[in-house]
Amino acid sequence: MVAQEHSMSCAAACIRQLAKDNGIEWTEKAIREFNNQNKIYQNVA
Repeated sequence: MVAQEHSMSCAAACIRQLAKDNGIEWTEKAIREFNNQNKIYQNVA
């Protein structure tokens, strides 16, 4: 089980755990950066 890197990073920690369970190692920082890059698409619908 991975621990949250920051007190407000529960979503990133959850995604990190799911990724780890599937053999993918990501940092919470990488997950947040990926999310920030894709926010433009969340507002298009």
